[in-house]
Amino acid sequence: MNIRSCLIHAGLGRKVRLLHVSDTHLSLADLRDDARKHELAVRRNGRFGGLQEKYLEEQSAYAREKGELLIHSGDLIDFVSHANLDKARAFLDSTDTFFIAGNHEFSQYHGEACEDTAYKINSYFQIRERLGRDLFFASREYCGINIVGIDDSYYRFEDWQTERLAIEAEKGLPILLVIHNPLYEESLFRHSMDELGQTDAGLVGCGERQLMRFNEYRAFQQRPDAATMRFIDHVYREKSVFAIISGHLHYPYASMLPCGKMQYVAGAGFEGDITEYTIE
Repeated sequence: MNIRSCLIHAGLGRKVRLLHVSDTHLSLADLRDDARKHELAVRRNGRFGGLQEKYLEEQSAYAREKGELLIHSGDLIDFVSHANLDKARAFLDSTDTFFIAGNHEFSQYHGEACEDTAYKINSYFQIRERLGRDLFFASREYCGINIVGIDDSYYRFEDWQTERLAIEAEKGLPILLVIHNPLYEESLFRHSMDELGQTDAGLVGCGERQLMRFNEYRAFQQRPDAATMRFIDHVYREKSVFAIISGHLHYPYASMLPCGKMQYVAGAGFEGDITEYTIE
């Protein structure tokens, strides 16, 4: 397990510690799952190293030992299967966890279809019931901080999420915003595309200049709509939001958004990464 430490300045006047994990990608199947799920489990375990369960258990044990809240910012499972959902629910029930969904929470078979709202809703109610969590929006007051999780798993925000975030701000507490896909920021974009040589950046809010470098499907998938840009603008302007934490990219990165707020991307949970934030 790789433990990273990070200090976040929020003007609290005291110290609050939180743990952050993202992108576990549990890839399990059992007798209740069909042959395609079993084939997918073999292939995806090969992709993620096969140690996802081991690292998740270590991360869970560390959180319990430290007595600190663990935030999981999505892709706890890699695809929907009975075995994955059982393992994910056992983790959520055994560990004090704040959870928001990633794109893989809604994936029936990896890469099978265009990931859009209709595809997401096809899985949503099953996943919500099995995991016992609201996957689109969650909030929790913790040690004087309002932790707010908002689903952006398909690179979009909706106006109702902006309205809910505004309602959360009325509580008068500093807000730590938890999302799965990071917001666009130029140095992060360049790191993904130029330094790592990726074919798309996996960020929310890319402009046409950035999208021109993606293939047609990824540009269509990640092109922000008006509601998404209104949400980002609201986050930029909302004084109570002091930082954003996210995942999805499978590598750690910290950078300042144009509004002056810091955004922290978690490393890969399937590689044992866990971040301990000290907020003060």
